[in-house]
Order: sequence, then C-alpha cells, then structure tokens
Amino acid sequence: MKVTLVLLALVASSAAAFKPMSGAAPRRASRTAVSMIRTRLEAERELRAFVKAGKSKGKEGDTVMGFKIPVDAVCVDDVVGTQASAATKLRAAAALREMGRPLPLVYRPELTEEEKAQKQQIRKLSTYGSLFAALFLVANIVETGLNAQFNLWPEIKQEWNYSGNNDAICAKLKIDKPNEYDSYALCQESNLKNIKPRTIPKPKGV
Repeated sequence: MKVTLVLLALVASSAAAFKPMSGAAPRRASRTAVSMIRTRLEAERELRAFVKAGKSKGKEGDTVMGFKIPVDAVCVDDVVGTQASAATKLRAAAALREMGRPLPLVYRPELTEEEKAQKQQIRKLSTYGSLFAALFLVANIVETGLNAQFNLWPEIKQEWNYSGNNDAICAKLKIDKPNEYDSYALCQESNLKNIKPRTIPKPKGV
C-alpha cells in the first residue's frame, strides 16, 4: 500500500512539473513575432526611402566582394546578379551597409493605391473561397452520413465500398461505360494485383 501511495505521489509531482504553461507565454511569443514583423517592415520602408532618395548611390567603379556596383543599383541583385546564392547576397548586403550604401536584397516597388485595393479585394475573395470550400466539405460529409443511414436523397447516394477491393466498382463500370472501361487505371490488371486483403473487419449489417 505504501509503495502504491509513493508511486501516486511521484506521478502527481511529475504531472505538476510538466504542467503546460499558462497563456502568458504564448501571448508573449505572439507579441514578439508581431513586433519582429513590424520591425522588418519598418526597416524595409526606411531602406526603400533611402534608395529612392538616392542616398545609396556611389561612385562609378566601386566594388564589393569583387562585384562591380552599378551607380544606379537599387537592390543587391543588381550587384551580384539574380543567380547568386542566398549566402552571397547576404554577405554582399552586409558589406554594402558597412560601405554606407545599404541596398535591399530584392527590389519591391511601392504599390499604388489601386494595386493595394486590388490586393485587398483578392485577399477578401480568397477568404470567401476558403470558407465556401470548408462549408461544402462539411455539407458533403453530413449528406453522406445521412444518406447512408436514412436514404434521404437516393438519386445522389453513393454506396460505400466495404469489400476491400474494386471488383464491384469495376463490374459496374464495365456495364455502364464499356467503351471507356479500359481507360480507367482503377480497374487495370496491374492495379488489381496490388490490392491486399482487408485487415479491418466489415461493419456489422453491411
């Protein structure tokens, strides 16, 4: 009995030790992530303004890491080329900052108000599309379950295949679509040979 009590005490103490942290940590992590994103966006805006003002322009013939820096360069790609590795681009960007000629890795022009509005509209439509797809999936699952139990809509009912093979499906296809039967990969001999016997028992009453 004492051993059991000791074991229960150890389990309880272990559970307390590994108890999930309260919501403070996740909230702190999310705030940190949002702060990092905001800082990056602000840095990108400042860098674009720096380049737009012409403060990143240097003298003709300047080089960095052996690459010639064009006077009108607006991003690191203009210096090292688009085919350079990510590590090369990052090193070049750091070297350019040290030279007093900071350049963004990739040039992204400012969006016009019309382009911003269009982007917002696309985002809104994609949200509606995702919601519609989710509702359609749920409705399909509900319809399938209700039809299987109560046969409410027999015209759209599809029998579930509990056999563990495609024999019934292929036989129906051979009758309904004899001309197209050979084009179905589902019923080809190579596919039928790979079907293994079912390991899950058939539901009762089926």
